[in-house]
Amino acid sequence: MSDPKYVVITAANCVAANRSAALDNMGGFAQDLHNGTDVMAIRYGIVQSGLNPGALVFVQMYESLSGLEQAMEVISNSASYASLLKDQNVQPYVRNIAKFAPVPFDNASALPAKYLVFTRAKAVTLTAQEMTEKVAASSSVFAANGAQTLRFGQIITGNDIGQHLLGVSYQSMSAIEATYDALAQDTNFRQLTAGVEVNMRSIIQLYT
Repeated sequence: MSDPKYVVITAANCVAANRSAALDNMGGFAQDLHNGTDVMAIRYGIVQSGLNPGALVFVQMYESLSGLEQAMEVISNSASYASLLKDQNVQPYVRNIAKFAPVPFDNASALPAKYLVFTRAKAVTLTAQEMTEKVAASSSVFAANGAQTLRFGQIITGNDIGQHLLGVSYQSMSAIEATYDALAQDTNFRQLTAGVEVNMRSIIQLYT
């Protein structure tokens, strides 16, 4: 199977009393997308820390943007999606598309993740190619300390166009802590962070 080339990230506000029902409907909507599109992976959950805690996040990955076109058709016919808006009063406030950069990541023993960390950064002194190379050079540090998956790309629609997004999944908060402790000693990652302006890091608890 080929790797996904695009990711669609939607974030929405939802009052605490409605989140449990909303998560159920997010699962139903995910199944609708699996049935009606060529989506390659779906993740969804709740922001635990960082930008807008308590927000819902829904992530879709596709090989091409034609998958997003299919998704729009599914949205118009999905009872689960309609219930999110009508019954749980979920209010989407951003939908970004990012294009993945070719960053190899080897974790043959990857297990289902419980957390997803998104880090967004604006280039200051590094080019997009240099940023990609630094992330790739640091990927083994992520894998050695508990990262399950790693994706890096550039935002091409929505908010913060042109900025870069790093998404890394983990099984535990302790793995996140161990990874960033190790990255603090990694020359490539230090060079990366010195050449960018990090303006968001959020931890999302996953329910799929």
